[in-house]
Amino acid sequence: MEISVLQANNGDAIHITFQDENGQEKNVLIDSGKKQTFQYTNQHKKKADGPLKLLVEKLKSEKKIFDLVILTHIDEDHIGGFISWIEFEPDDAWKMIGEVWFNSGNVIKTWLKTTLPSLPPIIMNISGSRKTSVGQGVQFEEYLNEHKLWNGELFVAGKVRDFYGLNFKFLSPDKERLTDLLEKWKTERPDSLTSKVNDHQISLKDHQVNNLKITDESFKEDDAVPNGSSLAFILSNNGNDFLFLGDSFPSVIKTSLKTFGFDSDNPLPVKLVKISHHGAQSNTSAAVFKSIKSENFIISTNSKQDNHPHKQLLGRLIDCHPECTIHFNYGELIDRIFTKQDHADFSKFKALPIENSFKY
Repeated sequence: MEISVLQANNGDAIHITFQDENGQEKNVLIDSGKKQTFQYTNQHKKKADGPLKLLVEKLKSEKKIFDLVILTHIDEDHIGGFISWIEFEPDDAWKMIGEVWFNSGNVIKTWLKTTLPSLPPIIMNISGSRKTSVGQGVQFEEYLNEHKLWNGELFVAGKVRDFYGLNFKFLSPDKERLTDLLEKWKTERPDSLTSKVNDHQISLKDHQVNNLKITDESFKEDDAVPNGSSLAFILSNNGNDFLFLGDSFPSVIKTSLKTFGFDSDNPLPVKLVKISHHGAQSNTSAAVFKSIKSENFIISTNSKQDNHPHKQLLGRLIDCHPECTIHFNYGELIDRIFTKQDHADFSKFKALPIENSFKY
């Protein structure tokens, strides 16, 4: 198995390649970053290919497809690149997709058996299709259904699902968070609790002092409703486990890990952890870190929009896992966040740029 973390601006986009039970290569895409992850305007004001488009072209040249696309939730920094790909080549993109997993508002509404309104539809601007007029809006769900890419399956905490030799144990979302999504969703939502905090100038030692003051009861959890609806799961393959936390809430992860038999007394051993919400301080508690046993943690963000990762969160991680290695998909953040004194005070942790895929 190979895990590649694309540079997706302040979002997530992860590509996994593995061999199925018959030795055939399969490709999985977990989220797709912002729209610029597919295509962006460069400094010369010309369209340029982003890492997702380059990946699409590579698979296309090899006559391969994304056998599975997982969209953890509907925030633009997770779904934008995928939407941009479909908008760019609506008549061909679907041919490179096996199936899509995501929780739509309509599916959530049906599962909850509620009279609450569903979420507003995701409208794509299809301008290059042979089947639609210029600028015609097409609903995302309708596109997936038309091309038989999605069967409306719901993914919720406690669900276990197999896919060609991969095993998924879902930790998030739970019923309460899905109910909140329908009840409290607003198109223009307020910033989450800590989205604009920049604490990079504070030393790790000072953050350690502050973190020691935080109890499980006083920990302030993220309150952004879409993040709470995020898929998060344990991925297992050939005896190895990996943890992908999306933008999930720590209280939900802690409870779900406990349901699967893991806590601070019996931590989940995993090869790799994709930290929740790009390293936001309100999305991973000490209780969650203590329920995990791992040496490798991924931070996926360029830090340009929300000042993620928060250094307080990184300090919490180092407190719980003193010998961990933190892998950044934008390596330039490392020297911006950690000082020589930080490394002297906490000499056992490492911070490394992601330059190659992780191989297992």
